[in-house]
Amino acid sequence: MPFSTADIPSLAGKTFMITGANSGLGFESAKVFAQKGATVYLHGRSLGKVQEAIAEIKKVTPTANLFPAVAELSDLASIKGMVANLDIRQLDVLMLNAGIPFVEYNLSNQGIESIFHVNHLSHFYLVQLLWSLIVKSNTRVVSVSAKPPLALAALKFDLEEINNQSAFSAPVAYANSKLANVHFTVGLAKRGIHACVIDPGPVSTGIAKKMTASGVLPFLGRNLGFLVSVKVEVGALTQIFASVSDKAIAGTGWTNKDQPWDLVKIPTFKEPDTETLWTFSEDLLRSKGF
Repeated sequence: MPFSTADIPSLAGKTFMITGANSGLGFESAKVFAQKGATVYLHGRSLGKVQEAIAEIKKVTPTANLFPAVAELSDLASIKGMVANLDIRQLDVLMLNAGIPFVEYNLSNQGIESIFHVNHLSHFYLVQLLWSLIVKSNTRVVSVSAKPPLALAALKFDLEEINNQSAFSAPVAYANSKLANVHFTVGLAKRGIHACVIDPGPVSTGIAKKMTASGVLPFLGRNLGFLVSVKVEVGALTQIFASVSDKAIAGTGWTNKDQPWDLVKIPTFKEPDTETLWTFSEDLLRSKGF
């Protein structure tokens, strides 16, 4: 039988942190973990929206132990401030769920193309800030990627190229960020971290409405994506599985709830790029003063 929430054991005594948890897949994951007894830190850009999400979960699970964690992922200083205010002694699962879709060209607060910054670099930095806690806790780190766009990916390791507005394509930038999620997972696993990456498939989360970029693929995503999308309760099962199943060992990929995703067979995945991206990300953070 395919994985379902009935397969999740009690999570009492466990602590989870989820980025982008006030809506969509992150919210659904937080709701399920709370129902199973976990303490959950819900990240969002707005304290008000996170508090609304917490209130919604408590309607279902009044005794839920939930805490807000607020940061703007397009601002490294905001992420640093959020981590400084966290009081987590043991972190069992860190779910890197937040992300932005096909959006128009824009630069982050640190002058980095926004899709690359939010979908990859922000989570890379968050993990660096939490590194001691992750190692001490043997934290499982679950990243949310996406299979379909990866055929378009062509990773760049030069900020001028990433920021080149004249050559910017939102679908390619998004594909690169999702491939970066895969490489980040592999890089974490090589460093002894229990890291997994998942592809949720097309899910009806409302993110299509945020596809502001022009072009055919963003147009199709905004207007026709719902035709092939599953409900969020179903779409979230893959990242929930990767967070709690003993089958989801370090360095593995998962899709369609509980089906293995062979990462090395991704056509655009080049093994040397894992370390190149890691070094580039470290150097980029350093160059921005972080």
